[in-house]
Amino acid sequence: MERSFSFDPRATISAPVRAKARSFMGHDTLAFIEQSLFSLKEREKRTNHNTSIICTIGPASSHVQTLERLIAAGMNIARLNMAHSSHEQLIYFIKNIRAATQGYILRTGANVSVAIAMETQGSQKRTGKLENNLDEIVLKKGAKVIITTNPEFKEKCNADIIYINGKKSVTEKSEIILDDLIHLIVESISKQEFKCTVMNTGHLGNWKKICFPGELDEDSSYETEEKKDLEFAVDQDVDIIILSNVMNASDVIEARRLVADKGKSILLVAKLRTMSAMKNMKEIINEADGVMVAREELGVLFRVEKVFVALKNIITYCVRVGKPVICASVMLHSMVRSPRATQAESSDIANVVLDGADCVVLSGETAIGNYPLESLRTMVKICNEAEDLVKYRLLPMDPVLTIIDPMNTLALTAIDTALKCSAAAIMVITFSGRTAHMVARFRPDCLLIMVTRQVSTANQSHLYRSIHPILCDIQGQDDVRKDIDAQVQFGILQSKKKRLLEPGKQIVIIIGRQMDKSLMHTVRIEDVV
Repeated sequence: MERSFSFDPRATISAPVRAKARSFMGHDTLAFIEQSLFSLKEREKRTNHNTSIICTIGPASSHVQTLERLIAAGMNIARLNMAHSSHEQLIYFIKNIRAATQGYILRTGANVSVAIAMETQGSQKRTGKLENNLDEIVLKKGAKVIITTNPEFKEKCNADIIYINGKKSVTEKSEIILDDLIHLIVESISKQEFKCTVMNTGHLGNWKKICFPGELDEDSSYETEEKKDLEFAVDQDVDIIILSNVMNASDVIEARRLVADKGKSILLVAKLRTMSAMKNMKEIINEADGVMVAREELGVLFRVEKVFVALKNIITYCVRVGKPVICASVMLHSMVRSPRATQAESSDIANVVLDGADCVVLSGETAIGNYPLESLRTMVKICNEAEDLVKYRLLPMDPVLTIIDPMNTLALTAIDTALKCSAAAIMVITFSGRTAHMVARFRPDCLLIMVTRQVSTANQSHLYRSIHPILCDIQGQDDVRKDIDAQVQFGILQSKKKRLLEPGKQIVIIIGRQMDKSLMHTVRIEDVV
């Protein structure tokens, strides 16, 4: 009979401290706040953060110079949304992202890696392009507007008539939401169009989402067009594919089969944005490599006061089963037009980090906003502050694991060893990254540094919270043990350059059996000199 257990590596903390640590901030909140305020200058310089930051690339951030600045400021994953760009534009974006990464490495000598994530467009209904190359139009309360599926208006949208891609069954007096902000009421219906009344004033841009509240399902995400998008993403050798319209686990299985048929190793992230996906949430999470929570779409499916409940349930379940979870949608929406975030946005991001999210997403802020660099820097600062509070929190959400997996034992042993010797970091020497992923599932209190020679492994590790990848480019040696030692020393040197480690500290080193078939899995302690 299969047995399982939950392991809390912080269980060695004394009972009096545990009794006091009842809030997110722990037992010494005032001292921590005082320290935080008085060390402001030093904290401002930090770009190393445990929570990965995903930047959506668009017209405001697609130039190589801008991408280099985003990399320097702390971008971990560059996201490309196929719903907003043609295949030619996407190829251009990918070329620039890779050129910017290599250019930044050559110019600074830094050891950085940036993953490319491509999101399929799925069956999400969207508006068309505005006429006369306008950036946005204003729909005023009480105005009449026609929603049409006539392709003649695909690139001729205006305040009187708006194109959407595909037919949709609606009834009179039903509601339509444009860009999650502008509410319309359907007054009459004809073959190709709906005549609607605008219920609130709002600004509408190009290719924006259109939602029909109350819908339970959409078409399968693996129709012909979706498969073409998926095949295109695989052919571009991206690191992560975000499946934007998953209904159940079989959708993920079919996508994985397509990726395997092309001989590629790409992580598949399922986007939870429909009622079917929410009903099948657990089976989707268990099958996918990670999930993205689309909060705006959840706001259409559920009442607004229920969205945070759904979000916290998804994050909690993902943390328990050890799957990466991405939180997306309007994280710093005010910074699309303003150089400063609101207090509410700051608290929102901090709470997502405290809940245990692996990644947070900047969407329009970096894709079309006026302040892409400032938005990223603000996100980095908020994540750093929240992560410092996590160190004072006792997480009750450790993964539920089966004891028969030897990788679990290796990960738990390393974490326990790091706690007992007060190690500054756990360093994993890996080929596939699996050992590092396993350790990351437990949210160790110390740093988690991963050393690998595989570019894809380094890039994909950004999907997991706490992993700091180092790409080892030194010449391999015939003697496996000497080669591993060389990688360890290379990792320590690069970690010191990144200000992750300091001389005089100890680190716990994990070497998976895949690195040396003649040895068993190894955990050892080494001094940083």
